[in-house]
Amino acid sequence: MARRDALYARYSSHNQDDGTSIQMQVEACERAAGAGLVKYIDEARTGRAVGGREALRRLMADAAAGLVGTLYVHKFDRFGRAAETHVVCADLDEAGVRVVSVTEGTDQLVRGMQLVVAADYSRKLGERTRSGQEIRHRAGFWSGGPAPYGYRLERTGGGKGG
Repeated sequence: MARRDALYARYSSHNQDDGTSIQMQVEACERAAGAGLVKYIDEARTGRAVGGREALRRLMADAAAGLVGTLYVHKFDRFGRAAETHVVCADLDEAGVRVVSVTEGTDQLVRGMQLVVAADYSRKLGERTRSGQEIRHRAGFWSGGPAPYGYRLERTGGGKGG
């Protein structure tokens, strides 16, 4: 069976309809490829873990089977924001897949640096989020998640949900 060109797109949450929306990623990849692509899309899946991303799992299986020629992504961080992302890219390389970031190119050194930057960004974002939750909690405001059984949240003008 002949190798097909493909794209991989992912976003973390349904709140991301800005610069990382699936539609924007698909359009950018198809524009760069100049043709239609086989689509592997993980919607509302975190980049902090590879597990739970069915489209990525299918992509990796198809790549190992020799079905993928060139793979387009909008940015390398769409593969993930964790150290294991380097393994995903190495497995694609071993399968003979040419990986192209439509915004960052094809250079493996650039890819490696972008993946390290993405992992660092994710770690720092998590720290800032936890810090904000702790500050809201200490101030007596709800710090996130659903209300406990038997309670309801009311907006009183201060803090998130509090």
